[in-house]
This record gives sequence, C-alpha cells and structure tokens, in this order.
Amino acid sequence: MKKILFILSILLSLVSFGQAQKPNSIPIVAYWSIGDSYDFKITKTKEKQNKAGQMVPETFRYIANFEVIDSSDVRYKIRWTFKNDFTRLNIPNEVLEELGELDISEVIYYTDELGSFLEIENWQEISNQMREVFDRLTTIMTASAPEKRESFELMMKPIFQVYQSKEGLENKAFEELRAFHFPFGFEFNSKQVLKYQDELPNMFGGKPIKAETNIIVENYNYEDSYCELKQTMKLNETDTKRVVMEYLKMTGMSNQEVTKAMKKAVLKINDDNRYHLFYYPGVPYSIQMKRNIIIDINGSETKRNELIKIEILE
Repeated sequence: MKKILFILSILLSLVSFGQAQKPNSIPIVAYWSIGDSYDFKITKTKEKQNKAGQMVPETFRYIANFEVIDSSDVRYKIRWTFKNDFTRLNIPNEVLEELGELDISEVIYYTDELGSFLEIENWQEISNQMREVFDRLTTIMTASAPEKRESFELMMKPIFQVYQSKEGLENKAFEELRAFHFPFGFEFNSKQVLKYQDELPNMFGGKPIKAETNIIVENYNYEDSYCELKQTMKLNETDTKRVVMEYLKMTGMSNQEVTKAMKKAVLKINDDNRYHLFYYPGVPYSIQMKRNIIIDINGSETKRNELIKIEILE
C-alpha cells in the first residue's frame, strides 16, 4: 500500500499544469526585440504528508535568465539558462550533490509571433543528458544493493520516459516555460468568467485528461498595461484514475493488482494559478502555480501540495 501511495504521489505531480482556449478583451501579445533579457527567481516547493499527518515542505530556488536571441515575422527564438535543477526528479539531497557535475543548464525554444510557446529546439540534447542522469542515479541508489537494480529501474522507468520524449520535456520537465508563456496570444474579457473544459496531455500517450477550468481577470490597469489573472482547475477523476492505472501496469503490477488497488480509490487534483504581468511589452511580473493532490486508497490517505513561483528580478 505504501509503495502504491508513493508511486501515485510522484505520478500525479507529472500531470501538466493546464493551458487554455482563447477568449477576448485584454490582448496579451509579446513585443520583444533581439537582446531583450530578464532575470527571474524560480521557487519550487513540495509538501508531503508525514506519518503524523503533518505537511513537510521541501523548497528549491534558482535564478533563470530569459533572452531573446532571434526573431522573425512568425516566431521568436529564446534562450532560457539556469543552474542544474535535479530536484524535479524527486531524489534525496545527498544524491543531488553527486549529480551536480552534470550540466543541464540551457534550453533553446521557440514561441510564435504573439509569444505563445511552440517547441524546444535542443530537446534531443537535453534528453541525452537526462539519460546520463538516470544511469548515474540508478548506479548511486543501488550501489549498496546491486540485486535491487532491476526493480529500481522498473519502478523509475515510466517517470524517466517522460524526460526522454519531446512532449514530456515540453509539458512537464520544463513546466516553468509553459507557465511563463501561458497568457500570450490570448485576449481576456475583464468582466466575464471564462469557463471551459481543458485537456491536459497524457505523458504516457493515449487519451488526454479532461479538466474543468475557470479564468477571471482579477485586476487590470490599462495605463500601465498590467493585469492579474486567476485560473482554477479541477481534473476529471475518472481520467486521472485511467492514467494512474496505465502507469501502475508499466511498473510491473498485474491487471488484478491494479484493479484491486484502484477499485475504490479517490484521486483529487485541484490547481489554483495566478498570473501577474505587463502585457506590454509582454513580461510576467510574477506567476504562482499551486496544486493540491489527495490520494485515498482503501482508507489510507496521503496529501501532496506543489507550488511554483516565478518572480522577475528588478
């Protein structure tokens, strides 16, 4: 049971934060020039429930630089540089120190002419580096018990598969970029609540996960070209269970074991995201993405909270 709860807490954190369809009224468009450069502080906090029921936080911070390195009539080319961030792999701090020499510190990607995220250009290079991380991590974690190497690889394989694909890197491994560019290319109505059904990508292929989503403009200032958006999202529990079952089967569990474990399981994921930005020239001032996860299997409940903050350094 504990193993299943541990696996699920990791898996549900791999579901991408949401994107949206387009409404109207406050246009958010990128007006960038080659050489534009901004520094941001990224803070990632993960809270896990301990045996006493208390939420124990783990926080990691790093500085990233956003730089426009090329542009055309149809797209921008961006360089996003940062220090190594292996905390996204959910591994112990002592192991992080041994992985520190591996250099994954630059993402080259494209947006469209409005600033909406398109794709990562150097994803294959990053994927190869992550493969090296996986091999090194496996060796370190099983050094004292080589006989457990095969079972460790089997447990971690579905997670690392996310980091081996272009889609996985774009939708989850570097979710900061998705958050950074979420509002661009949209037009929001300052007096209406936008309600719609979103579809989040399934990191393991197959059908996406549906989510009921609301977006409102909480505050705006036309003179300063500034606005504050609030996005709330509730993931469809049936779709979430389906993806979890697919994942558990990938870890080696039999169909019977998976069905038994998930028969009465309760899986709840709720997002509460805030975007504060200057829509001219198109620079986020602060972004906060909160996710609450509750997992209940046969009366054994565990909770997990995640918080991502992106703040401009002035």
